[in-house]
Amino acid sequence: MSAAMGRTGRNAMRTYGVVALLALAITSTVSCDRNEQPGPAPRFQRTYGGQGDEDGKQARQTTDGGYIIAGEVTPPGSYEFDAILVRTDSIGKELWSRTFGGPGNDWFAAAIETPDAGFIAVGVRDTNDQDIYVVKTDSSGNTLWTRTYSLPGWQDACALEQTDDGGFIIAGTTDGEFSMDVYLVRLTPVGEVLWTVSVGSDNDEYATSVVQTADGGCITAGTAGDYYSELQNCYLVKVDARGALEWTERLGGENRVQGRCIRQTDDRGYAIVGTSCTPDGESANVYLARTDADGELLWTKTCGGGDRDEGISLALAEDGGFILAGNTESYGAGWTDVYVIRTDASGDTLWTRTFGTSADESCSSVCRTADSGFVIAGTADRGGDQNYDIYLIKADAEGDAGDSLH
Repeated sequence: MSAAMGRTGRNAMRTYGVVALLALAITSTVSCDRNEQPGPAPRFQRTYGGQGDEDGKQARQTTDGGYIIAGEVTPPGSYEFDAILVRTDSIGKELWSRTFGGPGNDWFAAAIETPDAGFIAVGVRDTNDQDIYVVKTDSSGNTLWTRTYSLPGWQDACALEQTDDGGFIIAGTTDGEFSMDVYLVRLTPVGEVLWTVSVGSDNDEYATSVVQTADGGCITAGTAGDYYSELQNCYLVKVDARGALEWTERLGGENRVQGRCIRQTDDRGYAIVGTSCTPDGESANVYLARTDADGELLWTKTCGGGDRDEGISLALAEDGGFILAGNTESYGAGWTDVYVIRTDASGDTLWTRTFGTSADESCSSVCRTADSGFVIAGTADRGGDQNYDIYLIKADAEGDAGDSLH
């Protein structure tokens, strides 16, 4: 995988290649879907970065009301990038940032707070081959241990969730014998491998999201079919607690649909967000699907304008509806802006919001916060000269994030 493939936030603003299928939507111990911390939280829009390029992949609220952001950073004049963690307080003020990695390219797709008030982050280490890269830190971001996990060829890690036994489940993609396959790794709390499983066919299958399910297993969402093919479907893979395959399901039929993020609903069914494209991929709408517990389709909805609008991430709202986050070229102030759609439980739109400036901004993840609002991580063009920064949006339950980003 080339260095350019790691820069998903920047490239997604203008081109939507294979990298777009490997973007981030990750659940955590601070759940995207449930309130776990009382009290109000501020609204804000902030950026984090220096003279190089920074790319925000995912943000989660921490138990103290602050946030942990995972991503990547490219120093000025360099073509190689490192993984980065940024820790903020409840109003988005940076408390610390740490970089991780060595020669070659390293990036984080996700980070979650662990019960010891530290963090665990997952991403990729790309030296000769591309391997899954896991780092455990203390509460100040100091490294406690690192692990790499590899198969022949290369792997990509896109999603991370802590399991109910204190371990972790990682989802991504591996280079199979003939094509790309969905790849799952189940870890103990100290990073030892319990099991791995790959699921695929002669075609390409990618995983971009994972959640642990109520029965102790897990389910992934992603895309089946080569990116350049018109025959793409949203692809679900369900395994049990030991990693044994239970079922797979393709959604989209004859349409070109890319799956991006999945959440389990209160009825043990699933909600999935993604992108429904025209055959040539030039025009697209946000795609929302609901299935039952066995992956059988209940309904679908689409939302967007006449240009390209993508569904990237999903959180369950307190009233049973959905918070969809993605990117839009149809609305907003710039070429690409962050796009949020709030729906009811039937998928009907209640309101929409855009966030951004006349430059380019993009979304990588959304998570519901303790005040029933939401936090979005992404990337913002701050200089007009390819100087990109991590972009963090904290909005209330009505989608108000306060003052605009300037």
